[in-house]
Amino acid sequence: MSPGRHLFVTRGDLTHLHCDAWVLPTDREGTVTAPWVDALERLGRGRADAYGGRLDEVARRDLAESGAAVLRAPSATDPGVVACDTAVAHGDVAACAQAASVAIARVSAMAEAVADRPTRSLEQPRSRALVALPTVGVGAGGGRDVRGAVLAGQIEAALGTLSAEEGPDVVLVCFDHEHYAAAQRARAATGVGDVLSAALGADLHARIETLAGHARAGRLVPFVGAGVSMGAGLPSWIGLLDELIDRAGMEADRAALDRVDLRDRAALIQSRLGAGELERILLQRLTSASRVALQHQLLASLPVHEAASTNWDDLFEQAWRNAGADRVAQLPFDGQTGAEHWIVKLHGTVRDGHLHGVVLTRDDYLRFGAERNALAGIVQSLLLTRHMLFVGFGLSDETFHRIAHDVRQVLREGSGIGRPGAYATSLSPSRQTVTSELWKGQLDVVSTRRPEDGEGRPGTAPAARRLEIALDLLGMLSVDPLGHLLDPSFDGALTEDERRLAEALRRFAADADPLLDRAGPAGRAIGRWLDGMREH
Repeated sequence: MSPGRHLFVTRGDLTHLHCDAWVLPTDREGTVTAPWVDALERLGRGRADAYGGRLDEVARRDLAESGAAVLRAPSATDPGVVACDTAVAHGDVAACAQAASVAIARVSAMAEAVADRPTRSLEQPRSRALVALPTVGVGAGGGRDVRGAVLAGQIEAALGTLSAEEGPDVVLVCFDHEHYAAAQRARAATGVGDVLSAALGADLHARIETLAGHARAGRLVPFVGAGVSMGAGLPSWIGLLDELIDRAGMEADRAALDRVDLRDRAALIQSRLGAGELERILLQRLTSASRVALQHQLLASLPVHEAASTNWDDLFEQAWRNAGADRVAQLPFDGQTGAEHWIVKLHGTVRDGHLHGVVLTRDDYLRFGAERNALAGIVQSLLLTRHMLFVGFGLSDETFHRIAHDVRQVLREGSGIGRPGAYATSLSPSRQTVTSELWKGQLDVVSTRRPEDGEGRPGTAPAARRLEIALDLLGMLSVDPLGHLLDPSFDGALTEDERRLAEALRRFAADADPLLDRAGPAGRAIGRWLDGMREH
């Protein structure tokens, strides 16, 4: 069964998401609140003022006539932007839901009307268009005091709009954990889990439930591969080498190069171009992707604080920051001190306008073994003590094979580590029958491709989309439910029993707060717990 239109829920910044079109919320007069002023000025369709910002005269006229204004049409490189009047009377939950439905219809029509749009320009085009919507009505839009009810209404309205079989997928992008947690809980309450179970299949659904258990326990560690960044417009490893062959003027040698190991192919390209020119081209290509992929944002929305990657780009780190990570340390280039989030960059990274420690040629791979044992040791430790989730990674990388070999040896020798089952999971849109057999007992290799998807590249697009939906389900099942319990404006997203629990916690917090300073270590501990709930 191929999934119909889907509503994704993420945490992040929709202006930094690689999609086909997104909604900028405004009112009938074209007023834009502070969080959207930077985006408005980048678009060149308005200006800042004492109250935030204001759309230009043309956009305001369109808003007055139809309630929406196209600020930018989609192109191969940039998503379209439509300003929609989402302001309603204070506390009018039904009107907020209606405004969300209208906004989805407007932005969907814009995306569908343009063939040359961002997600069709990818090396592997997406099988459906993708449009993004913020949480509307929960700030200055009229529903601030009843945010839980507004989010629940917006979720129901969005799911109703998406019931039509044809049209784009929609991603609801929340700007903080409170709204993200409430939106996920509201979506789960609609029974969408049963729909997803049928769409993904019982086996894949069960695998995601297991991964969600690891995530809730703080044991899940994403390993981000090049396939994730393809959704942001960057090429695959083979696609990048093909581009470099053209830039090096080696087209006549392409057939011979295709028979050469990828690492040696890279060395030949480097020899032809020169190291300096190759670095300049790679920097230009890597920095051409300024928006994160949906998979980046879905992974960054999970309750994870550690990650690893062989990617040179820093798009996952950007997605993490957009999802609320204050400081992200890139190991080994940053110290971990003071960073709650860190990522091991096994093959180097781009930062400060330069490439650092890039692993590209066979010599680079050989040098890795001699110079980066500490990095390998960190990943080995994660494999032994956490559950690693590989996404967009083909498991053929020589560095990973060395690391996995050492982990395998430790487990075989039984150094006091009794560990049942696999230590990692790989999600892939490709058929992985042989790879699954090769890694049996060590790494669960899960393919999201179904028989109806077909073979080869045409079958990859629906399988890749199914992988996105699986990651979305993982987010819904993993979300920390505490982020909105102490705020009564979110009560509308709670069940009756949850609402009673929230009221009891608020009474406890109100009684405890005046006593915390006088209660010594116990008071400090309780204070930290309450602060943690308020800051989620």
